[in-house]
Amino acid sequence: MLDGLYDCARATNGRTYCRQRATKNFTPVSEEFYQRYQAIRTGAPMGAPATVNQTQTNQQQINNTTNINIIVDNLDRETADIEGQMALLSKVIEEQRELKSSGREASVAVDRTLAAIQSRMDKLKSVHSDKTKERSKYQTNVRPINENPYITARKASEIYPKIPYYIPGTKEIGEFWVEPQVSDEGQLIFKFRFIDTGSQEDKTRAVIEMRPGDLERTQKALLKLYEWSEIAQEKKIRKSYTKRLDCFPMENCPPEGQKIDGKASTEILFEVDSDGATNGRIQRNKGRFEEAYNVSVESGLMLQAYMRYVLKEGRQEHEAGSQTKEDLDKIFN
Repeated sequence: MLDGLYDCARATNGRTYCRQRATKNFTPVSEEFYQRYQAIRTGAPMGAPATVNQTQTNQQQINNTTNINIIVDNLDRETADIEGQMALLSKVIEEQRELKSSGREASVAVDRTLAAIQSRMDKLKSVHSDKTKERSKYQTNVRPINENPYITARKASEIYPKIPYYIPGTKEIGEFWVEPQVSDEGQLIFKFRFIDTGSQEDKTRAVIEMRPGDLERTQKALLKLYEWSEIAQEKKIRKSYTKRLDCFPMENCPPEGQKIDGKASTEILFEVDSDGATNGRIQRNKGRFEEAYNVSVESGLMLQAYMRYVLKEGRQEHEAGSQTKEDLDKIFN
């Protein structure tokens, strides 16, 4: 095992794959990593050809046969994940359209949200089409075909739209995931996860535990991010500027622009760069230490729509699971 990966092999498509220790799924690896793995496995110097014998030749023949299954298995999982994202985004789009017709939020903001989601949906459809065409090259089925074998084996909350964030001042990027849970005390909570897509092991970079009210405040702050961004563009502001959109819990929030020792809080910030570009920042304050995750205005619109949907679904499931017989009797009278 090397860096949490094992069973490395070259597939018939020429790409190299290794199995992950944590998930036991195959994942693509670089040629450099594959050569390093092979050198350690065979005892050959880096860059030198490994000693070839009949056992290795037979093993390679076995690998060439089974590697087709690796490719197909990865394609099946990737396609199913994309289908799950499209199904979830379709529900979010439907909810946003209902929101627009109700007049509860500004139609301009909803229109921009719908445009952002539809753009992501179009990209997913394109990728799904490419994956389907690639899958059609292989006649082998890894497992019996049913409607969606991968999605049905996963928790519904794990199918989430891949909304990106970036770490300011670095090239690091990741994705958001909002996971509804019920605590041991029976309280509904949401784990706002920051997923590190480049990690081979623990992909959760950070977690902010939110109550329903916290998640709702974050959703509304991200909507305000769009509104302030429109004002900044209209006024042609070209000056570095930061302003707090919201902060919670209030009792732990420092004065804006400051820090408090021994207090943890979450801030949602609006930022304007000197070139006029605008973005949002989700900042976790840990005493005087801060962790910042930036988000574009378009991604902020998608994230707030996703949060609204997860919040509604989480509340409905929590209410359904908390109902007593007396509560149900009132429904079925």
